[in-house]
Amino acid sequence: MSWIWQKYSKDNKFVINGKINPYSEIFEDYSNEKVFYVNVMQRFSEIFFNIVEPESENEYLNDEYNTIENEKEIFSQAVHFLAKLDMLNGISYIEIACDLIRSEIKNGAYGKEIRDLFFSDCLNEHERKRILMYMYNRNEQNQNESLLIPVFMEFFNCIERAVYKGGSADKNSSDLKNPKIIIGFAKPCPEVYYRKSNETFYYYFGGSEENQKNIKKFRLIKLLFADVEENIVDVWGKCFGIIGETNIYAGAYPEINQIRLI
Repeated sequence: MSWIWQKYSKDNKFVINGKINPYSEIFEDYSNEKVFYVNVMQRFSEIFFNIVEPESENEYLNDEYNTIENEKEIFSQAVHFLAKLDMLNGISYIEIACDLIRSEIKNGAYGKEIRDLFFSDCLNEHERKRILMYMYNRNEQNQNESLLIPVFMEFFNCIERAVYKGGSADKNSSDLKNPKIIIGFAKPCPEVYYRKSNETFYYYFGGSEENQKNIKKFRLIKLLFADVEENIVDVWGKCFGIIGETNIYAGAYPEINQIRLI
């Protein structure tokens, strides 16, 4: 659905047209990219109910409403005002959709286990919002492929915190005698391997610790995003080796869509 605040520009011209789209608040006039037709019945029927009158009582909708030029300009400016109110004080359609998904999870629409895991301490609020966004995008785009890999990579990718040695850790410090030295390194990154001989995906967690919080987190995203037909094995600690493989670099394995083939 499109809203009046989307693709907003001060140069936009909002008009009423008899050929409204019942599923969208606005839709474009493709012959003029700055003209948008508005369906006032979505949210603003009480404001605009008497701004225009049909040409005939026998015609519920006409190709064009019979309006004078001043009324057209007043209508356009009023919609500009409402669009700016939306942007300043309103919430977006995506936020509303994510809140609805959250309510569905809370009410058990996805099952008791997902509800309990989603609202447990294995996630912080930022992670909950990211999961809701992934679920929203999957529903909006009618995605059929598994989203487990991108979610896994985001949730378990970690970087070792830098260590400050000598001087002050304050970036504004003027301690020139003992300048700070940053010593740090990246922890092993999460990786996904696929073994054709047994048709199994191996999810290696890199530097993430094997604890109850992370185990429950992976269980949740697997329930929400994995393909039910996939064989998935989680690998914690040190990554498994490959007999006869001496090249330790990433280029040693062919990779397709973030999946390393072994």
